[in-house]
Amino acid sequence: MTQVEVENGKEREKEQRGVKRPIVPAAIPESVLEPIQSNFIVVIHAGSSTLRIGRAADTHPVGIPHVIARRHKKQGQPRYEDPWLHRDGLNKPESNEQRLNGLKMVDQAIWSKKMSNGARRIPAPPDQVRAYNKQMRPAVLDTNSGVKWTDTSLQPEFLVGEEALYVKPTDCYNIHWPVRRGQFNLHTGPGGSLSALLADLEAIWTLAIQKYLEVPRKDLKYYRCILLIPDIYNRQHVKELVNLLLNNIGFSGVIVHQESICATFGSGLSSACVVDVGEQKTSVCCVEDGVSHRNTRLRLAYGGADVTRC
Repeated sequence: MTQVEVENGKEREKEQRGVKRPIVPAAIPESVLEPIQSNFIVVIHAGSSTLRIGRAADTHPVGIPHVIARRHKKQGQPRYEDPWLHRDGLNKPESNEQRLNGLKMVDQAIWSKKMSNGARRIPAPPDQVRAYNKQMRPAVLDTNSGVKWTDTSLQPEFLVGEEALYVKPTDCYNIHWPVRRGQFNLHTGPGGSLSALLADLEAIWTLAIQKYLEVPRKDLKYYRCILLIPDIYNRQHVKELVNLLLNNIGFSGVIVHQESICATFGSGLSSACVVDVGEQKTSVCCVEDGVSHRNTRLRLAYGGADVTRC
C-alpha cells in the first residue's frame, strides 16, 4: 500500500468519526427600517402669542392665537384675564427721558435719509408741523368693525384661538395665555398652576390637531411629534411637555429640537447666528455644525409687541 493511499484512508476514517469543525454562526438578516412618512409627523411650535402647528409635509403651518377661554365653574365668579405684559422699568423716573431721547434718535434717522432724487431732506420747523396738524380733521371710522362676539349660548367648557379672543367680557369665561416671554406663564392667580397650565396646553393643541389637521385623537397613536423649544429652556418644563404629548395626547413618539437649530436646518445652513425677534421675546444664538453653543445663547424680555404698543 502506497503512502498516498494510507493518507487517504486516514482522512476517510476522520470523516466517519466526525471531526469537529469550526462553528459558523448563521447569517442574521439586517432589520429593515421602513421610512417614516412625513404625513404622519406633526410639528408643534408653541409661541407666546401664536401656536404654529402642521404636518412635516406641509409647506406652511397653521397659526392660531395661543389662548384659551375657560368657563367659570361657579356662578357669580369674578372674571379673570391675564394682564398685558409691561417691560420692567417703564414706570421709572428716568423712563420719560429715555423715551424722548429715543424719539429724537428716530427723528434724526428719518431726516438723515436722502429723498428718491438724491436731495437731502429739510427738517420742518415745529411751528409748521403744529399748524399743519391743526388744519387736519380726524377721519371718522365706521363703528361697525365687522367683528362679532363669539356665540357662547351652548356654554362650551372652553374656547380656543380666535373664538377665545372674541368672548364677550360679560360672559362667564376666564382668558389664559399659557406661554409668556417664551416660558410657562406660572402665577398665583386662577389657572396659574403648573397642572392647570398643562391642561390648557392639552386642550389647545388637541383641538388644533383635530380641527385644522383633521386628525382624530384616537388616531394619534399612529403619529409622531416634533416639539420646538426655545434655546434657553427649563429642563423640568420640557419633561412635562414630553409627558403631556406621550401620555395625555397620545403620540407614539416625540423628539425635541431647539428653535435655532431648526431655523438653520430649514435654511440649508450648518452654521449661522440666529436672531429671533418674536412677539414677546428676542433670542440670539450661534449654531455651528448643527450644535447650539450654550455660551452664545441670549434671551431679551421684549419683542415686537413692545414696539407696536409704545
